[in-house]
Amino acid sequence: MRLLSLPYEIICNVFSYLSLRDLLLLERTNKRLQIWVLMEIERRILLNSRYEDWNILIHSGFAVVKPAWFDMQKKKVFYSVPMDPILIKVAHQRRKIHCALSHSSSNGSFLRLYDGVTIIINAGMPVGTTEQVDIQGDWCEIHASLTRIPQPQDDLALSESLSSIPFMYSFRVCKLALPLSTLVCTESKNDPR
Repeated sequence: MRLLSLPYEIICNVFSYLSLRDLLLLERTNKRLQIWVLMEIERRILLNSRYEDWNILIHSGFAVVKPAWFDMQKKKVFYSVPMDPILIKVAHQRRKIHCALSHSSSNGSFLRLYDGVTIIINAGMPVGTTEQVDIQGDWCEIHASLTRIPQPQDDLALSESLSSIPFMYSFRVCKLALPLSTLVCTESKNDPR
């Protein structure tokens, strides 16, 4: 009997018993089942609370991220990041911003993935302009906006006595993208299947 001749409901029921790792292996090996497997992965990610346990810590800001959508073409899960803008003082052209991802599992253990990202800032960026920044790290992708903000009056008064004032920037993370390989890695560490 051919698997594709079965009704869609039966195939989806069979897929619900497979782990995420097995679904990815099936998606890579069988092109006929590829769209159904990707739909099952999307359903599982968007409806299952297991994939909502991601936290992001960037510089001094912390947020719990929620899955927003799954891109079947790029095979990445995009998360919305409800985070307030982070104020960053920069005295040089480059600034290393530390980013930490953590995933808490149902059994209470934490998996921490550290990823240092480098943001290159233009020296001639005028006050009030905003640039879209896409940062590719080892474990994730960050889509953010960087805005140059005016100096507070207190800092300008101190500038007469000090050598130079650092520039003030507002860094706001808009989206976080995790590849499926990161999700499979966390699932295999938390689930002995």
